[in-house]
Amino acid sequence: MEFEKIIKELSQNEKKVLLTLHDLNGKATPNELLEVGGFKDIVEIMNASSWLKSKKLVIIEEIFKKLKKLKKAHL
Repeated sequence: MEFEKIIKELSQNEKKVLLTLHDLNGKATPNELLEVGGFKDIVEIMNASSWLKSKKLVIIEEIFKKLKKLKKAHL
């Protein structure tokens, strides 16, 4: 079966992300995964999550915030 093949071919970090998400009730931020999952760096999480998304095993919800820089008033 296709699903079983995908699961067998997951990297160690992909498996860690999925197991940590399971422990966190299926939803977490990258920082929460870093704290709970025992990862060394957030890049590990971002790369593994991106691969999991491409394999349709996770859904990534991204939130963008637009920030404006305030200029100092000239006195």
